Amino acid sequence: NQFNEAGLEALRLEEIERQLQDGRKKLEYTESAYQELLCTRDKSIKLAQDKWKVLKNTIEETELETSIAEFYELADQLTDVKAPLVELQELTKENLYAARGRAHSLKEKMDLKELAQLNQLSDINVRRAISDFISQKGILSGEEPSEEIG
Repeated sequence: NQFNEAGLEALRLEEIERQLQDGRKKLEYTESAYQELLCTRDKSIKLAQDKWKVLKNTIEETELETSIAEFYELADQLTDVKAPLVELQELTKENLYAARGRAHSLKEKMDLKELAQLNQLSDINVRRAISDFISQKGILSGEEPSEEIG
């Protein structure tokens, strides 16, 4: 009887060991499949990131090219305006040179002593006008305005 029970126990032990071996094989297979899934996931993430970078660079490049095109369009429009501006600039320079020439020739004709006298008369007239204003308004309250005003 004990012999039969020992045999049954040995059979059960063999069955448990076989199930343990099957479990270990399934575990190895599952771990291997999990590692492959992780690797595939990492590759997919890397691929998505690379595609995102390409898309981002393409968008930035498109924006840059659009800006450059707008710049050239604006520059083209300014070129149309530039020709009249250059003509106006040349005309202004010519007028400036003509005015300088006239001023120079008139300056040479004028007597410098006469100009100094006109300047001195102008100063005297300004002082006299200030003195009259001060005395009319009574600013110095009875004091005589001095000749050295200003």
